[in-house]
Amino acid sequence: MLQLRYVLAFIVGLLISQACAGTLLADTLVLSDSSEASENGFYDTHLLDTIRENKLSVITKKVTAEEVIELADLNGNILYKNLLILPNKAKKLASNIDQDTLISFANNGGNVVIVSDDSGTQLDCTLFLNQLGIYPSPKGYKYTDFHADSSDIIAKPTDFINKYVISNKKTEVVLENPAIALISNSEYLVPLLQTSRTSLSTTSEDVLSDATVWHTGKQGYAAVSFQGLNNGRITWIGSASPFKDASFNREFVNDIIQWTFQLKSVIKATFFEHKRVNDAGEELPFVDEDDYYKVKDYAHYTIGLSQYDLVSDSWIPFHADDNVQLEFVMLDPYQRLNLNHTSDTNTEGIYTKQFQIPDQHGMFTFKVDYKRPGLSYVTVEDVVPVRHLANDEYARSWEITNSYVYMAGYFVVVVAWLMFITFFMLSGDRTNAVGQEKKDI
Repeated sequence: MLQLRYVLAFIVGLLISQACAGTLLADTLVLSDSSEASENGFYDTHLLDTIRENKLSVITKKVTAEEVIELADLNGNILYKNLLILPNKAKKLASNIDQDTLISFANNGGNVVIVSDDSGTQLDCTLFLNQLGIYPSPKGYKYTDFHADSSDIIAKPTDFINKYVISNKKTEVVLENPAIALISNSEYLVPLLQTSRTSLSTTSEDVLSDATVWHTGKQGYAAVSFQGLNNGRITWIGSASPFKDASFNREFVNDIIQWTFQLKSVIKATFFEHKRVNDAGEELPFVDEDDYYKVKDYAHYTIGLSQYDLVSDSWIPFHADDNVQLEFVMLDPYQRLNLNHTSDTNTEGIYTKQFQIPDQHGMFTFKVDYKRPGLSYVTVEDVVPVRHLANDEYARSWEITNSYVYMAGYFVVVVAWLMFITFFMLSGDRTNAVGQEKKDI
């Protein structure tokens, strides 16, 4: 009976753990030096209010080297969709969090916002950002602009590079004593705010001294984002001032939160299809599962794209402001075609294209690979066989344009040969020739 009790307890525990697997504790986890996470301390309530106004639940925790903060369960499922790390002076974010933990969190689809200030960036965050190709300036480096009255960056709405991330077109953003980052040439980085050509970061305000220079001119960035192939998003901000006074920089903070936490600029493919048609666009259905595209057939491709709308909390048609392209690929694209935006439904924009399959048989892929900095990546693929023509599918001679030249040549040769044979058979005295041969013998 005792063993049965243990077995039943184990089964109940297993069922409970499976039921809880993948359950989020909250949408967003905020890590800060203040145990109140700014309710009454370093960061004002406008920051947390901005997060909640975007329909996100928040948990705040204090950064200490002794505390254990779990970002995922035993099965590897993340416990929070979003992580906001505010500036702190702790050597570790938690006893169990390091750069590998942050990388695993991002690889599992988590979104991260990291905020630095002039005291530098926490070490684990720095190592994590370095893996992405973002290199924030170490502690002790000061930003200077020779054409500015202070060491602050006052960014106009037009200074921000990517409109899909920062859509604020109204107010200026003040970044006080910013840290500056150098970035790699990774195609997954989304630069947001570039430094001016008259700026530099050094360890001393006296440039003529033996100061160490971190960046000069437009090499540096005060804000950079990153979007992985899994569409997980990460943003680094080099100044804490917008988050200290989120009411003054409300539009900027709201843009950062909405984009990084995937509440805007999120698109997806809702469906795609392709069919065989004639040159007039009329569908030619496949006879059976062994009936494939053949060379020089016509194909009609359709894809639906949708965009998430936070206001209505629904999906609406996506209107691309550039070309959505279709590739017909066998190792390399044989054709690369711009899709036509033909119509909208309630939830999706419809993009179509009709084209002729090339004169090449093999395994081909219909591929739409729409990657734009600041927008979610959309990749749709479908592999199809393209066969050669069967013997009875080649055009007959009389169906080919200007084939009369070859047909006439054929008939001329046949008629000439028949005439030659006839002439040969009927010409000459065959009787005398035979008699002469017998006499000679």
